[in-house]
Amino acid sequence: MTGMLILAIGFLAPGLFAGGAALVSVPIIIHILNRRRYKVVQWAAMNYLLAAMKKNRRRLKFESLLLLLARCALLLLLGMALSRPFGCQNSPLAAFAGRRAGLHVFVIDNGYAMSYQADRQGAKTNLDQAKTLAKQMIRRLWAGSEAVEIITTAHQPSTRDSDSTALPPTPLYDLEAARAMVDRIEQTYTATDMPEALDRARLAAAAANGLPTKSLYILDDSTRHVWAGGGGDSLQQTGKLLAAGYNGGIVHFNVGLANEFNPAVMDLVPAQRLATLVGEFAPSFVARLRAYGQGGDSQITWRIDDAKQESASPSAIKLDLSDHSETLGRAIFPGGGPHVVSATLISEDKLTCDDTRWRVVNIATDLKMLIVEGERQAGNAGGMSAGGSGAFLKAALDPDPDPSDTLAKKNRLVNVETISDLELSTHPLADYRCIALCGASQISDAVAARLEDFVKNGGALWVFVGPQTTSENYNATLLKHHLLPGPLTQRIIVPATSNAVSDGLLFDFDPSRQLHPLLEPFYQSQGSGLENARVYSYWQVEIPQNSTVERVLDYQALPGQTRKDAAYTIQTLGSGRVIFCSTTADANDEWTAFPAKKAFPEVMLCLFLGSVSTEDNWMNLNVGDTLTPPTTLKMTTAPHLHDSAGMDIALVASESDDGIAYHSPPLNKPGVYTMTVGPESIPIAVNVPTSQADTRAMDSQSIKQALGGIDIDFQQDILPPEAAASATDQGKDFGWSIMLIVLALVALESYMAMKFGRFKRKIA
Repeated sequence: MTGMLILAIGFLAPGLFAGGAALVSVPIIIHILNRRRYKVVQWAAMNYLLAAMKKNRRRLKFESLLLLLARCALLLLLGMALSRPFGCQNSPLAAFAGRRAGLHVFVIDNGYAMSYQADRQGAKTNLDQAKTLAKQMIRRLWAGSEAVEIITTAHQPSTRDSDSTALPPTPLYDLEAARAMVDRIEQTYTATDMPEALDRARLAAAAANGLPTKSLYILDDSTRHVWAGGGGDSLQQTGKLLAAGYNGGIVHFNVGLANEFNPAVMDLVPAQRLATLVGEFAPSFVARLRAYGQGGDSQITWRIDDAKQESASPSAIKLDLSDHSETLGRAIFPGGGPHVVSATLISEDKLTCDDTRWRVVNIATDLKMLIVEGERQAGNAGGMSAGGSGAFLKAALDPDPDPSDTLAKKNRLVNVETISDLELSTHPLADYRCIALCGASQISDAVAARLEDFVKNGGALWVFVGPQTTSENYNATLLKHHLLPGPLTQRIIVPATSNAVSDGLLFDFDPSRQLHPLLEPFYQSQGSGLENARVYSYWQVEIPQNSTVERVLDYQALPGQTRKDAAYTIQTLGSGRVIFCSTTADANDEWTAFPAKKAFPEVMLCLFLGSVSTEDNWMNLNVGDTLTPPTTLKMTTAPHLHDSAGMDIALVASESDDGIAYHSPPLNKPGVYTMTVGPESIPIAVNVPTSQADTRAMDSQSIKQALGGIDIDFQQDILPPEAAASATDQGKDFGWSIMLIVLALVALESYMAMKFGRFKRKIA
């Protein structure tokens, strides 16, 4: 009996109902005024007619009252219909006349893992199946009464990063338009951002507080990278808010397949910082491989600029969850400049977008290096120092080639220019990749600040001390600007021995021990000259504890001491690196004989390879990143960008302090793009974010716990008939049924107005 009495529990627009109730008074007032419209005048000729009408008075009053009631009911029901009353599902009237009313939010994962080829009938990928389910559910909704909102999970940096408080889009009552929106969902290759998508769903529920019921549907492949990939506490908190906001329930559909197998190239990196054309230092590349799920063996193929490379990789590789490394050793490039190295897995893989990884490598040739000498001697006709404090360093990195050796000239690695320390304050630095201070004397604070900016922007700075070096100046300028590994404390002069041959201090070098990565070529190398190079004087540097400075090479301990002072160190500052040498770059009897050893050029080349960069990071992006060419890139014309299919992508120009800067929209597809600047073409590698490669499925209980333990109805990749009904039968909208009654009353009122209205009758 209670269920029959409860007809409605609220109105979607209660103000309209109140307005309709207020308008009921209008016909009543008009009726009362009409009764007082005429002044009664006694007229003898009319008494006969009035007597004839007295017998019809009751009928006329009934007709007027009936017409008044119809008009009042018409206004009242019109206001009620516009206010959209809704009833509970247990009311017989609600079941008979009500239509379902509510909000239905669909969260659909379109991250790159959803491109897994499941090959279902009519749905090639997991995303295709999710879209099919969503459209089937939308078909079960009532047009005009139930609203739909579609939310995708692919990370949208332009939306989320710019305004995280943006309001959700307006829900769609046009179900055909909602199904068309589902059809337009594109397969992306960006990361799935489930916390952000569910937060948008929370905002959608909060914005639809006038609807009686709100239901949420999550359609994804239940993979670990989504639910165990880093949402953490925020995901649990959002889940609890969703449970409170969606009174119609939360349904999760798993469209993934059991035991999805996904081998992937997780990373591709060069084995050294600088790739060159120098034969004995030809670069190597390491691919990190991994597989999720169970599957067959894989093979790897290497390519340089689409040309297949021979490698020592086995023909069959068994991959699992542990990292497996494969190396392309001593890669040979056709010339300098940017080239594309790729590693591709061939396997029984249904998720192919992470089977290939590309790496753009800017092969170093003719890199400009500036040597700043504290001591200079008479130069030659070309302006180069004949025997200054940087002469040995120049000879090591930029030797004068044999005039007949055209190949050496073509593949020149370093192009050295020398100046005095007095010229440094006004000399431009932007064109150089490396600057070496060789015994520079007084460094001003302004010069040190310029050098700091140079390093932070990706340059390499080498600091060699010399006879004119003072700890007071270097500590006050270079140390202040983070260009020393620590404060210089004192100059150490190694005491002489009775045997002049054994004078000086040796490096703490043993080729059989593990060496710093920069000196890796000297591992197991006997007779290199590093083991007997002697140093007679150096500056002791105090490296702070917990410092990130790396010791590349130490000295042996002084006689009677256990402390081993640093000879060479390396540290990172911004995008660049700083090399410090505590002795001179010049061979002399007061400081060191090392620059005259055959190992010196090789050590300097190793330091060059490990500290100098050709700035190719901006050419290696992930899907969703924006291409921003550095302002230091010399461009005579505006650049143009094309994707791997040749489609043009617009670059936006903007003014910056360094000139005109260009940037692209987020790049949403993996592959090798091409940026053209005049006649020059620069490849741009765009890879998928392999943090999303784990396609192993999580069980329902784990997903529930990830969302804070809330109640969720878990379904598979088909739509049971009861799944939609249980979630959408929570509220009944009477608006449309009442509107039909209103239309019927309009017709009835019109008929009665004609039937009961006053008009002249012919009296027989």
